[in-house]
Amino acid sequence: DVRMFAAVDDNEVYKQQLDTLCPAPAYLELKLGAQVILCKNLDIQRGLVNGARGVVEGYDNSANGYPVIKFVNGVTEVLKPIKWIFKIGGGNTIIRKQIPLKLAWAISIHKSQGMTLDCVEISL
Repeated sequence: DVRMFAAVDDNEVYKQQLDTLCPAPAYLELKLGAQVILCKNLDIQRGLVNGARGVVEGYDNSANGYPVIKFVNGVTEVLKPIKWIFKIGGGNTIIRKQIPLKLAWAISIHKSQGMTLDCVEISL
């Protein structure tokens, strides 16, 4: 059961800039058990911060079927799309609305610095 979540960009002319500036992907493809990483601070007190790792546990019952994520700190959360707003030349802004997740089956050594990892496989 693969689910696709497409970002909503306010201006397709600047799509390439949004792909570069925004940490959320234009298309997010998820399935049960997928390893994911949060790409925006949502609730610091609950540990829902940029870089928090989790697993897709299911989907909510809304018409959109947003993903239910169980994070490694034990918090379970339904993640809904949020807005990223970027200022570009000429005083203009561009906006992307997307679920703040990225797939995390593999991450760079730089991204993993400071993380506590239960199990890793490293290719040197």
